[in-house]
Amino acid sequence: MLAVSLSRASMIDWWSESAWVDYAFTVAVVGSHLGVVIGLREVSIFSWPAESQRLAIYNSGATVVSIIVGITAVAIPVYLAAGGERAKAVRSQYADELRKNWRTVLSGMGLAAALCLLAQIVDRPNQPEPSWFIFEFAAVLAVTKFLRLMWLFNAIIRVADRDLGDIPRASAPELAKEWRRGAG
Repeated sequence: MLAVSLSRASMIDWWSESAWVDYAFTVAVVGSHLGVVIGLREVSIFSWPAESQRLAIYNSGATVVSIIVGITAVAIPVYLAAGGERAKAVRSQYADELRKNWRTVLSGMGLAAALCLLAQIVDRPNQPEPSWFIFEFAAVLAVTKFLRLMWLFNAIIRVADRDLGDIPRASAPELAKEWRRGAG
């Protein structure tokens, strides 16, 4: 059990320091799908949505990605507000890694939104494939960046919560004499 947890922790540590993995994963997923489509072109098991539906999907994708960027805007003040000793230590010891993770989340989500809009621009009625794969790349990238955002937000909240747990509790107030008599 300990070996599995050490392995999992070391994988998460590696992933947290390797922002390029999100892009490599995205290329692998979309590239695999593209390979399947090219390899099975004659079999036609895939059908592309109609043009109006595709344009609505691209627009919805850009909207969802923008909403996630808004969530990121909420997460950053939470990160900055964490002021306990652990939070200060984490920010000072891992400043470069944290900055890189925040930057890759914001830039990756911005890129995903821009790719959704690009897919809408390059979509042609009789050739949906290029625009669809651009959109698919944007969607997979947005998911990977969202996962990174949730991991980062969870890590920050965990540190802030542990700092709050260190604050000793105030003693309970003394009960008034009248109340004690009534309760007794």
